[in-house]
Amino acid sequence: ASEAPRINIETVQMPNARMRSVGLESGDVDLAVGYFEDFDGSIRCQVLFEEWYVGMVRKGHPEIAESLSFEQFLRASHLVYQPAGGGHASQENFVDKAFWAAGVHRRVAVRLGHAVGISSMVSLTDHLVVIPHQLALACERLMPVRILDLPIEIPRFKVAQFWHERFHADPGNQWLRGLFRRLYGSGEAAPADPLPAIESLEPRMPLTASRRR
Repeated sequence: ASEAPRINIETVQMPNARMRSVGLESGDVDLAVGYFEDFDGSIRCQVLFEEWYVGMVRKGHPEIAESLSFEQFLRASHLVYQPAGGGHASQENFVDKAFWAAGVHRRVAVRLGHAVGISSMVSLTDHLVVIPHQLALACERLMPVRILDLPIEIPRFKVAQFWHERFHADPGNQWLRGLFRRLYGSGEAAPADPLPAIESLEPRMPLTASRRR
């Protein structure tokens, strides 16, 4: 507030790949921040941190306590976190392949397109959810939930901020990028290149997309 008292930050839901590139090129959206697998056009990228997936259940779960076995993973009813516009669909492919290889039908009780309500829904049910580690930590601060290592391998992924080449030298865009980098990354500044991303920073916390008002 003391650094930019007249600046308002607004977050918006990410559309599909073509439309999010249009939003960045037009300037309607200043930054896209999160896990995205592809963009169209002249988009620059800076990696903020590397993330991984974990399991999360409520404390006091009738079957799952301190650890999560593969058999428990297969038996559990699942809450699926799959936000629109991001790359999280790829992790669902690894989960589905594990069930397919085991010859077990996956019981999906709930599908969520956003993170709102995940912590309360998990804490009040016996569902298991596979989510990014930083999101799980945020849920743990709000509700009595337990974070667990997964019994299957899901590749790590990079959370980054993306902006259009047209606004690379724009002072306002530079300020906003620097703000996100200070809040959600660490390390010395380095110039960002067009895709693929080149800068890697320490873990903090992901967002979605933002614009100044």
